[in-house]
Amino acid sequence: MWDLKRVITFLLLIVLSAMPVLADAPTAEYVALPENQEIRIPIGEDYFVVNGVKQKTDTPAYLTDEGITMIPMRVVFNIFDSAIGNSITWNVEEKSAATDMYERVVKFTLEENYYVINGVSIPHKMGTPKLTNGVFYIPLRDFGDAFGFEISWEQETSTAIINKAQY
Repeated sequence: MWDLKRVITFLLLIVLSAMPVLADAPTAEYVALPENQEIRIPIGEDYFVVNGVKQKTDTPAYLTDEGITMIPMRVVFNIFDSAIGNSITWNVEEKSAATDMYERVVKFTLEENYYVINGVSIPHKMGTPKLTNGVFYIPLRDFGDAFGFEISWEQETSTAIINKAQY
């Protein structure tokens, strides 16, 4: 039954996105996020860098007109899914996506002014999730806050950086 659930989740993911997550990735597996490592997200580029390994994507991060960094939820959660074995649940009717990671269940819902951590609603600080070109994007700052990640910005390269959770 678990395999059927994964297949159904995968098919829903394809329907929601209508495009592949990572094309021509240089490695078959994502790597874990160990101590003192990071995920680098260059804005508008067709790759992310995970622990120094470049991974292609066809859904780049972008900046809103207000300067909010929006990240493709599917891509970032898939990095962690492969690294630590969390699961992602897509709810088509609610237009939401949830994951369990670092002993937290976090749900983001399209256009809602809050996200939910272990059943508790938390107001978004930096915008709301958006559907852009068929891709579910979430504000990077809220993603970082939800899981206790340190988020920084490298102005020279227009790159957002996610550092290891502080748990």
